[in-house]
Amino acid sequence: MISVKEKQIEVQDWGCLDYATAYARQKCFIEERRIGDSHDRLILVEHPSVVTIGSSGDLSDLCISKTLLRNQGISLFETDRGGKATFHGPGQMIAYPIIKLYNMDLHWYVQTFLKAVADLLTEYGLNPIFKKGQPGIWVAGKKIASIGIAVKKMITSHGVGLNVNTDLNSFQWIVPCGHPGEIMTSMEKELGVSVDLTVVKKRFVQSFRNHFGYSLQHPSKNNI
Repeated sequence: MISVKEKQIEVQDWGCLDYATAYARQKCFIEERRIGDSHDRLILVEHPSVVTIGSSGDLSDLCISKTLLRNQGISLFETDRGGKATFHGPGQMIAYPIIKLYNMDLHWYVQTFLKAVADLLTEYGLNPIFKKGQPGIWVAGKKIASIGIAVKKMITSHGVGLNVNTDLNSFQWIVPCGHPGEIMTSMEKELGVSVDLTVVKKRFVQSFRNHFGYSLQHPSKNNI
C-alpha cells in the first residue's frame, strides 16, 4: 500500500461552524502545509444548513430559487471543490483532510478516503457499496455519503459529508451531486435510532489513520 511520507496527523474538531469561515480556515491551512509550517491535518466539522455548489455545478442544480432557499433557512455557497450541488447541515459529519499527497495517486486517495468511511459504516452493521463512476457511498440503494475534493500543489482540501443524524428533507431543494432522483439516507434512518456523532467521529479518525498509515496523532488543543 502507498503511504504518506509523514506519519503524523493533527486532528481538529471545529464543532458547528459556518461554511464560509471553515472554507477560509482551510485556505490558511493549505498555505501553512505548502510552506512546511504544519503537519497533515484532518478537520472534522458540522455546518449550519448550507447548499454548496462545486466547480462542475451551477444554479441549475437548485430545485428552487435562491430566495426561496434562503426562506428555508439554508444559505448558498459556490466553492472550488469538485462536483456539483450538495447539502450540509447539523447532524452531518464533515471531514476535510489537508494533507500533502507526495507520490499518492489521486484516484487512490479518493478511494482510500471513501474506504475509511465505508469501514466505519460496517462497524455499525451497515452494508456500504460503491458505484462505478459515481463517487460516494450508498446503503440499501440510497446515498449516505458524498465526496468533493480539491487539490492544489499536491495538497488536498474539502472532503466527505456523511449523513449521521442529518435532516434529509433539505436535500429535496437540490439535485444531489447532479443526479436527479437520487435518494439520500442517513445512519439514523438506516439504523432506526439516533447515532452519537461524537462516537462516529472518534471511530472515523481511527479508520482514517489506519487506511492512510498514520501511526501517530500530532498533539493539538482540538484533538478528539
